Amino acid sequence: MFSCAGESVVDEIAVPMAQSPAVHNRYWDSSDSFRLCASAARCTHASWDVCEMARLEEINETRNRSAQMERTMRWWTECTATWRGKWKQMKDERNRAREETEAALEQLKEAHEKIDSLQSTKRRSDADVARLKAQLTTALNLSDNKKLIQKLFTAPAVENTTQTEDEAGDEPRPSNSFLNGFCESAQREATPSDSEDNDAEVTKALEAEVGVLAARCSELEALYSETRTELQQLREREVPQTPSRLSKEIEMLKTERDEARSQVETLMMEKEFLMQQLKMLKKSAAASTSTESLANR
Repeated sequence: MFSCAGESVVDEIAVPMAQSPAVHNRYWDSSDSFRLCASAARCTHASWDVCEMARLEEINETRNRSAQMERTMRWWTECTATWRGKWKQMKDERNRAREETEAALEQLKEAHEKIDSLQSTKRRSDADVARLKAQLTTALNLSDNKKLIQKLFTAPAVENTTQTEDEAGDEPRPSNSFLNGFCESAQREATPSDSEDNDAEVTKALEAEVGVLAARCSELEALYSETRTELQQLREREVPQTPSRLSKEIEMLKTERDEARSQVETLMMEKEFLMQQLKMLKKSAAASTSTESLANR
């Protein structure tokens, strides 16, 4: 009778265990197994083993689920950590790019200011060159007038010498008193001291202007070298993610630098030309003084 009772209890427990989803369903509540085991008032050895197997299987499933959840949580934490690191790196790069663009804009502003100062100095030097050219033209006109006066001085002297020789041999001829008077008055007006003073004043003024031009040219060359070094530093920096507007402005700066360089070269050529003209004026002044001294003798 005990065996029959035991078999009936085992069958009663085995049938709900087979029908229950605890064996096949992973989300089955563990309280069902405890309820089934508790429902048997007198649990035999076989029914207790079945209950323990069910409980162990459920415990293993819960352990596997917890391990899987732990792995997923660890993966999510790693993903969030990497995402935060990448986002921080992107923010640092963005801030660095902003700082570099601001520095480039400040340097561009300084370069524009220097270019404006160069252009103003160029305009002043152009005005000085025009004034020097005007003074040179006036000086050349004065030298031409002096040559004409010297020709007038020499021609009457030759006529007077020929006239005296003719008077000694032949009959007396009428004297050219008007021409002699004009030459004497011209000689009185154009004395060598006055001409030397005028030449000295003109040469001093020209030398002063040439010195000012040389100083201006040296200043322009220094400013040009500074702008070129700054542009070279900007080029060597190689700013990443430089906007197209900055590159266009850099190209404009390069063109303006080339224009300033050509203007400096033209100023140097004009300076050399002025120096040559000044040397010629000095030679002409020395020749005029020597001829006037000979004429006075």
